[in-house]
Amino acid sequence: MIPDISQEYSKIIASYSGRRILVLGGTGFIGSTIARRLIEAGAKVTVTTTDQHSGHLSEILARNARIEQLDVRDYDHLCRLVTNQEVLLN
Repeated sequence: MIPDISQEYSKIIASYSGRRILVLGGTGFIGSTIARRLIEAGAKVTVTTTDQHSGHLSEILARNARIEQLDVRDYDHLCRLVTNQEVLLN
């Protein structure tokens, strides 16, 4: 039998309320789902994308997250994004 972890998961997500979070790859399927849940919990979310066009983003993500185009090989840009963040999710 698979345990129900949804309540624990909800508690963890809620604990990020009000925090500044950077989600690397936050426009992909898993990253955007996590980012959307964090936004709904009240986190201040920045997501990165490698795409020039983020037209496939969910409406809540597009309206409520800061979206940054990033080449992860660009060390200086990555350092600037990480500065002032409280949590980094990759």
